[in-house]
Amino acid sequence: MRSKEIQGLILIICLLLFVVYQLFKYIFQSNIILGVILLVILGSTIYHLFKSKIKEDFIENTIHLDSKGYERDSNNNLIHRNVAYEFIYKDGYVDGVYTDKFRNYDVHHIDKNKRNNSPGNLKILTREEHKAIHGH
Repeated sequence: MRSKEIQGLILIICLLLFVVYQLFKYIFQSNIILGVILLVILGSTIYHLFKSKIKEDFIENTIHLDSKGYERDSNNNLIHRNVAYEFIYKDGYVDGVYTDKFRNYDVHHIDKNKRNNSPGNLKILTREEHKAIHGH
């Protein structure tokens, strides 16, 4: 999304919240606190829905290569490590395959293609195992 679209959405959300607030104020005249609580819950829900959508759009459009040829996201995180963490490490940690913290492992590209970050091409290794494969 572009910044003008985001600003438009924010304006619409603010207007919607104002209308909902007025409606709650009318309905809950004797208990304005309940109306405000419901308004905050509604506003928070709408905010988080739009925030996650905006974040997804931003991240998927800003992947770049670093100086070593690895893909990084907009926060400069290595894509292959994110993929390995989400699709390999989490389940392995629960099952007892990985007993150490993720930061203490290396992620190996099986086909040696640094841009192939599919879970099937990634393997989580100890530092020693990874050094043995690459010989350094």
